[in-house]
Amino acid sequence: MEIRNENSVYIQNGYKDRADYLKSLADNHGLDLFAVTMIAEMLGPTEDFD
Repeated sequence: MEIRNENSVYIQNGYKDRADYLKSLADNHGLDLFAVTMIAEMLGPTEDFD
């Protein structure tokens, strides 16, 4: 049985975890972290790198 690390996609893309990815996304685009987090939560993690 394979144990899946949910953070592996973030680590593979150079981030510590999803929170680090969202903070970077907000910083890089000059957006409010709260707004980015709320939108990301509505869309779900499967949409993070789309």
